[in-house]
Amino acid sequence: MPRRRWLPAIAVADDEFPWLAGPRDAVAPFLDAYQARESAHSRRAFLEGRTSLLYEITDVTVPKVSGWCRVATLNDIDLVEEWSTDFAEFIEGVPSTPSESDRAALRSGVTQKARRLWIDNDVAVSMAGHAPAVETPGGLVTRVAPVYTPANLRGHGYGSAVTASLSEELLRGGSRVMLFADAANPTSNSIYQHIGYQLIDDVVQFDVVASAEDLSTED
Repeated sequence: MPRRRWLPAIAVADDEFPWLAGPRDAVAPFLDAYQARESAHSRRAFLEGRTSLLYEITDVTVPKVSGWCRVATLNDIDLVEEWSTDFAEFIEGVPSTPSESDRAALRSGVTQKARRLWIDNDVAVSMAGHAPAVETPGGLVTRVAPVYTPANLRGHGYGSAVTASLSEELLRGGSRVMLFADAANPTSNSIYQHIGYQLIDDVVQFDVVASAEDLSTED
């Protein structure tokens, strides 16, 4: 179905969507056509934000790093919450305070064995997690996230090791394994590529910053 046929339905169903993300070759034409409709909210201004790179792994290269990987348990919940909050602040660039629903979701993820810790000298030094698997037309897909190593522990390969270990485990379970990386972070992209992740697409996000009329009055 031609993309332009989607627009009337989207404008009727949700003419106030606060942001839009997807492959650039789909999102940019969509926004152009949406704004050309001149619906009630189509004159809002959209600012291009973060571009994320989508990777998939099929063959894991496990780095030789001191330590071992284990499943995080509820005994680790305070550390997992702290690192998850630090990860969110690192990604968004602003302080993050988890809500009660965030804490409940995190606790559920730990209960469902969706977090891994890399242990070196009996100390947790890095963390990787994954979202629930999703059934797609291309098979079962699991997204790895978050991956976090505290700043004072970086440079030892811990993040690579825990991500590789988790990815290998998920592949053995029969799922396709993917993750997103910030295009502006060459370090994380290099790490993922090193352990076998292959770039398959890019995803750009456009955020609503103001209405076009509001912007015109500021000039």
